Amino acid sequence: MSKQSGKKSELLTNDRLPVVFDQVSRRMFIRGLGSALAIPFLPSLASRAFAQTTQEKYFIFMNVTHGRSLVVWNPFDLNQTLVAPNVRVQKLNTFTNGFGATIGTRFNDIQSKLSIIQGLDTSGLSDHYWFPWSASPSRFANSAVDFNVPQFGYSIDQVLAQSNKVYANTPKVPVLRIDPREGLHTYSFLGRDANGRAIRAGAEGKTVLGTWQAVSQYVNPATGADSLTLAAKKKFLVDQFLGETKKVMSSPELSANDKSLLGNFVDQLNDVQKRVGTQQPTPTNPQCATTPQTGETADNVAFNRRLMDIMALAMACGVTKVGTYHLNWASCMDPSLNLGSRVQPSVHDTIHHGADSGAADMIKYWQCALDHYGYMVRKMNQIGLLDNSVVVFTSDFSSSTRGHHGIDLPVITAGGLGGKLATGDFISYYDQTNGYLENTAGMVPGVGNKSAKLYAGRRYNEFLVSIMAAAGLTPADYERDGAKGFGSYECTHAGCGGGEGGLNGKMLAYQASGAYNDNRNATLPYFLKS
Repeated sequence: MSKQSGKKSELLTNDRLPVVFDQVSRRMFIRGLGSALAIPFLPSLASRAFAQTTQEKYFIFMNVTHGRSLVVWNPFDLNQTLVAPNVRVQKLNTFTNGFGATIGTRFNDIQSKLSIIQGLDTSGLSDHYWFPWSASPSRFANSAVDFNVPQFGYSIDQVLAQSNKVYANTPKVPVLRIDPREGLHTYSFLGRDANGRAIRAGAEGKTVLGTWQAVSQYVNPATGADSLTLAAKKKFLVDQFLGETKKVMSSPELSANDKSLLGNFVDQLNDVQKRVGTQQPTPTNPQCATTPQTGETADNVAFNRRLMDIMALAMACGVTKVGTYHLNWASCMDPSLNLGSRVQPSVHDTIHHGADSGAADMIKYWQCALDHYGYMVRKMNQIGLLDNSVVVFTSDFSSSTRGHHGIDLPVITAGGLGGKLATGDFISYYDQTNGYLENTAGMVPGVGNKSAKLYAGRRYNEFLVSIMAAAGLTPADYERDGAKGFGSYECTHAGCGGGEGGLNGKMLAYQASGAYNDNRNATLPYFLKS
């Protein structure tokens, strides 16, 4: 349904039937169909609160390769409140000097809609992880080394796309995958299909034109709704209203008698649907009449923004509700940062050896990625979808200055999925009662005597489970192959317990100890609202 007007109301007969509908579309619906239909009064759904359950939800997962520097990520002026065992919270608006040297003040204007999460751990290899989407310790696709068979072969974007709790009807594009300039960098995003098989982003996700071609067939970029025939407008509105009515039909609060009444009404709608024509409906959202810039460009900022404009447009126009965006080396590097060419070794050395040459270049690289993320978040906010979305930013491992370990992944979320997820908070899941795993003092020069103690936290799996729970999914919806939970919970590859000075081994030992509650369907307290 249209999100653009911002004028929401409930379409009611006798002030009873709660179905969310845009007022502009409502007027067009009434004018177009006249008195052909009589909406039944449903006593069992008298509460208007039920209307909130019909809101659409949107999911975007953004990932950047290589981890950040821990010391320059979090701020040091912490004043956290313990809200649950090993869960500490501080409001983002209390960080008066910005959030750490890397994030700084770049999100202050939208901080009430963000959460920054500390203490989400992976239990995989000391390498480039599948964890951002699948919580599996297999590697990303790599021309030299590609394990290609993850311990858990299902990614969250596919699980969401297969759920009728996300898509009530067959989606036009189940998942819009964008892997900008794939092929110009080493670590390509490699997704998983419904059967767990490896799939790379197609041509539609590598270039601006290819991405637009994948989306534009479902929207009208020239004149939008004005180009539609009256029959097509009517058909679109009937389709829209029929979809909302079917959602009401699935409510457990609906009595048997009301379900029969509403079933008869749906039959009437189906008849009207056939009478008003078969032309492909096009959304009447004014946003869908806007043509994004589709030309290719060497400017990385403009290139990424054009792609993100298309992704936001696809969400606004009902083309998709799930997107993945892989911020790789080639797409993320801005030549103005003076971090060397886009040739792999120079970028690799910059982001992996920031501890040797100083934190400045490391911060530049990550701020480039964060600016792209900020643009996506603000775009979703501008078109009115952010509050019903979750836009995730994370990395394939934790720290580049300490190697490839997976302890405390950098995680930022924007949007609350309709109030289901916490926003405006810095949330830490560090277990500070069992001693820290490592003290990061001296790992990055130029920050005085400050250090960041690295503690064990909670499994990253619980983060993904929390998002699916907020979307209304249950374990029966996301569990695969008879295994509890979502993702890998042990690392079976050789060397998992070693490497990185034994840091991964310490974390795995913690998770195997009595200090950790090993509930495979656990969600993150505080972050997921009850």
